[in-house]
Amino acid sequence: MPFCRGIHIHYREVTRYNSSATGMRDKERVRLAQGEDLGMVKAMADANRHALGFVRNAMLKEWQHRGELLVCEEEVGSITGFISYHHRRDGWTTIHAVCVAEPFRKRGQGSALIAAVVQQAQLRGQQGIRLKCPVDVPANGFYARLGFVRARMETGKRRPLVVWEKRLTPKVSSGCPLFFLSLTHSPSEIRRLIHLWDESGDGRDPFARVIFTPLFSSSSTLTLMRQLKEE
Repeated sequence: MPFCRGIHIHYREVTRYNSSATGMRDKERVRLAQGEDLGMVKAMADANRHALGFVRNAMLKEWQHRGELLVCEEEVGSITGFISYHHRRDGWTTIHAVCVAEPFRKRGQGSALIAAVVQQAQLRGQQGIRLKCPVDVPANGFYARLGFVRARMETGKRRPLVVWEKRLTPKVSSGCPLFFLSLTHSPSEIRRLIHLWDESGDGRDPFARVIFTPLFSSSSTLTLMRQLKEE
């Protein structure tokens, strides 16, 4: 499977993706990356620097800390691919980078990695997936086969980039409430609400359509709310 690099979440859900529909073998799985996986992910990224560019250790650690990095594992401790992504608050999920090690390509692992991100994005109610790929990388045909549409071309640092998009139909669980109300203007309580939301496992973004009033709110509360809406 080829590679890509995309645009720029806060998502701590441990991901176990059933990839039988993608052609992956039963012993292979997609899961949330752990700290001990980063060495293998970094080595894989360095081996494919032509397609991915230079991926810094600090970047990998940040993706992993924020729950934005999934890995494909053939056996316990054997990482064969990875994908990094971001569920933006504007309704688009961006894929930063996706890569499968050379010996494991064309076995459905790339499709499974992207399908796992698509699944998460749909549960969050995202409107689509977006990524950028160098024009001279074979991955462009791969994204087209997965239903991505070539939206436009952009000028990259070293070569032109193809912007690919895939529109999604949200899949919100029937058991999820449609409306939430919380009355507080304390930054610490707002952060506590975020923590409780993450703990609940609800994949939707509670700040995507939030309404708040500046009346009786401190400047720190206003700053926090603006940051949450802009992330």
